[in-house]
Amino acid sequence: MQDYLFPVATICLAGIFNGSYPALLKRLPHWPEEAKWLLFSVYAFFLIPLITVSLVCPQWLTLLQLISLKVLLILIGGGILFGVGMILFTWALRYIGIGTAFALNISLGTVFGSLIPMQVGHPLALKTELAIIDFLALGCFVTAIIMMSFAISVRDKSKPSKPQALTKVLLGLLCGTLSGIFCAAQGASYGLASIDFTRLSNSISLFNALTVPWLPIFLSAFVIY
Repeated sequence: MQDYLFPVATICLAGIFNGSYPALLKRLPHWPEEAKWLLFSVYAFFLIPLITVSLVCPQWLTLLQLISLKVLLILIGGGILFGVGMILFTWALRYIGIGTAFALNISLGTVFGSLIPMQVGHPLALKTELAIIDFLALGCFVTAIIMMSFAISVRDKSKPSKPQALTKVLLGLLCGTLSGIFCAAQGASYGLASIDFTRLSNSISLFNALTVPWLPIFLSAFVIY
């Protein structure tokens, strides 16, 4: 039982941090949007990952030098796509609000982030119960998007004075959906690279070794964002 307490506690803490950016938006109402997101990117994509990885695994630079160029490029590529996804996410916020945009981003990012490593690294895993659950979740989510779009269409028919409202909502849904797909690259690239970092865990703990791949992912996202 104790073996599960630390991972669960870590996931809960990560969820709290992951949802921290609305506090920034509300605390700085008079700041320009660009300044808010710049501040967010500095601490979320640069400072916190760099400090965390440095504390958990001080020899992170040595580990990055030991992995192949292919793996490093996978992490950098995943970070770049992640940065693009976050840009799309900020656009989605303007049109459909934080609740719907966040649901789109997190849900699609989670599903695709777990399915892509299965398909590339473990094709047989697609036949497991976990993969089936992922596919069912994706199907439910797509259905929810369709129903949401239909509901918005019906609602806006009673508002002829705002003909552009539906267009903006649909654009927001598109940006939110694409943001989830692009942001899935962070989990996918981490899953693909974690195999190589696991092999380097002979001299250090597995937890420390598997923390390092996040650094190039977030730093690459920081550059794009």
